[in-house]
Amino acid sequence: MSNIIKSFSFKEDKLQIIQKFDAIAEKEKKKFSELLVEQIEDYVKKHGDGNPAFTLDQFQDKNFRACPAFYRQNQDWYSYLMSLSKQEFKEAWQQRNTVLNAFDKADKDRLK
Repeated sequence: MSNIIKSFSFKEDKLQIIQKFDAIAEKEKKKFSELLVEQIEDYVKKHGDGNPAFTLDQFQDKNFRACPAFYRQNQDWYSYLMSLSKQEFKEAWQQRNTVLNAFDKADKDRLK
């Protein structure tokens, strides 16, 4: 498998941290690029499919719905739900039922 070259740029005020990163790589007898790819892999694990980010164009879509993250506090969810129109609340209630049904199914399947 051949290597692919990908360059990156950074502001001059970040030079010191890049040099420290390079020194750590050298000390650990790893290539700079090897450590960088490890950090990229970690970032993708944390922010990949399970933690999608919204793009600006999604907010322009009239059908786009943003809501609090699943594990947010009760007060955050309450405030969000109270801000919805009757129709939006009805749709949120239907989505709640979808999630509860998925939990019920997963609970039964996990007990098998």
